[in-house]
Amino acid sequence: MNRYYLYCIMCNLLTCFILYIPNVLIEQRFDGALMSMILGIPISFCLAGTFLLVMRRVPRMDLASYLRTLLPRWVFLPFTVYQALMWFAASCGAIGELTLVLRRYTVPDISFTMLLLLHLAAIAWAASRSTKTVLAILEIVSLLCVPLMTFLVLKAWANERISWDSIYVLTDYVVQPPTWMGLAASTYVFSGYVNLAVFHKVFRHPIGWRSLLASVVMGTGVLFTIVLVPVGFFGTYGVADFPYISASTADSMRLDYGFIERVLYLYMLCMLLSMLNFGMMIWHVGIEMLKTCMPARLLRTNVREQLFALSVCLLLSIATLLFFNLLDEKSMLTWTTGWLSFRLFSEIATVAFLALLLLRRRKPA
Repeated sequence: MNRYYLYCIMCNLLTCFILYIPNVLIEQRFDGALMSMILGIPISFCLAGTFLLVMRRVPRMDLASYLRTLLPRWVFLPFTVYQALMWFAASCGAIGELTLVLRRYTVPDISFTMLLLLHLAAIAWAASRSTKTVLAILEIVSLLCVPLMTFLVLKAWANERISWDSIYVLTDYVVQPPTWMGLAASTYVFSGYVNLAVFHKVFRHPIGWRSLLASVVMGTGVLFTIVLVPVGFFGTYGVADFPYISASTADSMRLDYGFIERVLYLYMLCMLLSMLNFGMMIWHVGIEMLKTCMPARLLRTNVREQLFALSVCLLLSIATLLFFNLLDEKSMLTWTTGWLSFRLFSEIATVAFLALLLLRRRKPA
């Protein structure tokens, strides 16, 4: 199995604990959330499998460079810029949500703008590095955070305070029809595969089916954890009273024999590293896609490539600062849920478009 592919998947999975994914699914727990979660698994498997089949046809090459050889320029440029903007939008909500939660629970004396600026500076520096450097950072942070988060998840499931009766109540609503919003939130958990669009160019071997199955198993575990564990801790109805449900769940646990008693601090440390890792990965993917749209003569030296990457990061930082200073928390939730809904439509359309290109290329002349 290609470990870097799994690191991309794990990075995306860890962000689901801090994003609004649990809030969306818990809000719809009586209106089709469980069926949306169940159906989201095969839908995501099909999307990821189709995407991997496309990428297997372009060994040691990123998706944008491959499309540039197939599509006319008037189609390639808007498509690639649109995909890059979708990647940047994904990181925007994640960074803002992390900053809000971190400020509320750990450092309330620091202003939101200052804390967000520190996060953006760290992400901008890391995202402007080379692809191999980004993958190395991704590996280091994943090896630090994944074992810790796995321990916290297992501790949550084994906690004596969890009410299995509350979880069992939700099974009465499993037959409720799924909703588009529920499917959008559920499939986002599995969407880490899209980062192969750039990182595939440094992989020596194509991604195998074992890696795909492993990612689906991990995603399924995370998907049911972020919904059912809070329900078990706070009750079928009481769970809706918490705006930051994952952080509140972590704060409900204690380490009896640890040097840090409150699990919240370990959880927030893990989320901070994971979110910075996620922002670095997403920004780097978007920057690399934009590079393929630029004339080769403008980026023919490493210095020019670095200046271009830093310029994009500066624009993204300014846009993110303005965005979150103009919106309140309720507006951010509305924007994030709207983006999630549109993302699923965009992801299905993109994968279908790539599959059609692959089939067309296979046709004999």
